[in-house]
Amino acid sequence: DCSDIHFIPQKSHVQIFFRKQGRLHFFENVDKMEASTLFNALKIKAQIDFTKRNIPQNGQIAFHFNKKIIYGRISTLPCLHGESLVIRLHSQSNNTQYRYSWLANSNFLKTFLQASPGLWLICGPIGHGKTTTYYHLLNSQSRQQVLSLENPIEIPQPHIIQLKLSENTPTETYTRILLRQNINVVGIGEIRSQQQLKLAVNLAIT
Repeated sequence: DCSDIHFIPQKSHVQIFFRKQGRLHFFENVDKMEASTLFNALKIKAQIDFTKRNIPQNGQIAFHFNKKIIYGRISTLPCLHGESLVIRLHSQSNNTQYRYSWLANSNFLKTFLQASPGLWLICGPIGHGKTTTYYHLLNSQSRQQVLSLENPIEIPQPHIIQLKLSENTPTETYTRILLRQNINVVGIGEIRSQQQLKLAVNLAIT
């Protein structure tokens, strides 16, 4: 299975790579104009401002392929020869279902369900199931009010409140909102900044 699609700009063309089992595999070179048209279409679908190419941006898309829904997280980054774009793929495949099945019968999940309130961290290499584990643990809290803070929202979940996390919103604002909404369990999709780390710790001790 392919976990990522990388578009890497060069001086005269754009290289396309597929990431499989953690390694990049070259696919083909495409013309820069052709790549630009594709980038704009992907940005529009992901609700990214396609007029801004000088700042990093991210968004989320979903499309159908072989009767499956594939969710993708798009990340753009300005660089020397233009703009690099990466699509992280999350397929609702048999492999995903296998991971859910394994988690459902694991001692890890039993420990999680019986644990006292606190902070849990999910860590691991690219493509090893962090997002799958994250959503499965939140969905296991079926009798609780659950909120997931993400940027972007990667895979829509029918029984979880999902909120796009803004880096411009103070930590105290999220804490007040969650207390007023009487949220029992909070997940943070990724901790990539001091603000997100502070939010995770504050919520854990609140």
